[in-house]
Amino acid sequence: MRCDRLPVPSDVLTDAFTRRTSRKHEEHMILRTLAIGIILGAIVVAIIVATGLVRFDRPATSPDKPIESASAQKRGGVLRVFPYESPASMSIHEEAFNSAQNPMMAVFNNLVLFRQDVPQNRIDTIEPDLATKWSWNEDMTALTFQFRQGVSWHDGRPFTAADVKCTWDLILGTGADKLRANPRKSWYRNLDSISTKDDTVTFT
Repeated sequence: MRCDRLPVPSDVLTDAFTRRTSRKHEEHMILRTLAIGIILGAIVVAIIVATGLVRFDRPATSPDKPIESASAQKRGGVLRVFPYESPASMSIHEEAFNSAQNPMMAVFNNLVLFRQDVPQNRIDTIEPDLATKWSWNEDMTALTFQFRQGVSWHDGRPFTAADVKCTWDLILGTGADKLRANPRKSWYRNLDSISTKDDTVTFT
């Protein structure tokens, strides 16, 4: 046996192994304690922010340097709305579903409109749109609308009472032209006729 390969006493090996194992265990405990501390610190910060004990206020605004947020309203631009289905057409009187009605409500005007900031539609929340005022006759069988002046179509032609009559003749099916589909015709079965006079239309 060579002298440089003499066996090492067992107590020396045991002591070295014990020291090495103890060092690894100590390092593991330090890392574990550090991780727990970070997690607990994050939880405490989250609780403080959530309860409002600490506020992160934005700097004060000035007239010449207003602060703009991502949700701030801005004039102009393009609003893109993606429909949940593809309607057969964008003809608001020929389509029955909201997939066509909702986007086309932003294209056409109404005679009157319910206030959009009131959760429930009521008689007292009706507001003028193309009509400026309206009134019933004495026996409540005829309703007359007077229209706003200076309104034009997209091609520049003026809006008139005859346009309203034409639209309602289509809906009632009494005009020369016919709708391909008329899902709301039955809604107005108690409406007999529409007549015009100057800038007014009367429904009877």
